[in-house]
Amino acid sequence: KAGGRFYGGWTDIKQEQMFSFTIDDRPVAQVKVNAILLSLLSSLTGKQMNMIGTFEDVYHAAVFQISSIKNARNKVKAVIMDMMVSGNPFKENPLPKNKDLFDNIEEFLCIRDLCLKAYPALNCLNKERFNYINDLSYYEADILTRVLLNLKKIGVIAYPANDCLIVRLGD
Repeated sequence: KAGGRFYGGWTDIKQEQMFSFTIDDRPVAQVKVNAILLSLLSSLTGKQMNMIGTFEDVYHAAVFQISSIKNARNKVKAVIMDMMVSGNPFKENPLPKNKDLFDNIEEFLCIRDLCLKAYPALNCLNKERFNYINDLSYYEADILTRVLLNLKKIGVIAYPANDCLIVRLGD
C-alpha cells in the first residue's frame, strides 16, 4: 500500500490567498486536519497522545514544553516527520533537509525525547517490521478520498489542500 497527498493548482497557494477564493460565488472556509499522520499512528497502535487539556494543534503537547526555543513548532514537526520517514524513533540526527533547522544535535535530541514522551506511538516505529510512512500516507489518502466522495454525495463541493479541505462557507 502506498498513498500520498492530492495536488491541484490551488494547493501551492498561500493560506492568506485561499480565503479570497470562492466556490459558486460564495466565500470558502478551511477544515483543518491537524497532524493526521501522527494521529493515525496513535490510533493504529492504540497509544494515546499525552495531551494536557485541549489543544487546537496536536504539536503543542511538545511545543509548550520548549516554548523558549525559537521556531519550536516547526522543530517538533520536523523531528516527528524525521522519525516517521526513517522508521526509527531513536534517530540521532535530523534528515539532511532539516539539518539547518536545529541549533545543534543536542537540541534535536532534546526535542526527540520530548516527542517520544508526548506521543508514545512514536516508540512503535520500526522500519524493519512495518513501513509506517507509506502505510500511514495510504490511510491518509484513503480517508480523504472517502470524505471527499461522501461530501460529494450530499452536494458539498470540497477541494483537498495539504492539511485541510477547502469548502464553501456554510456547507
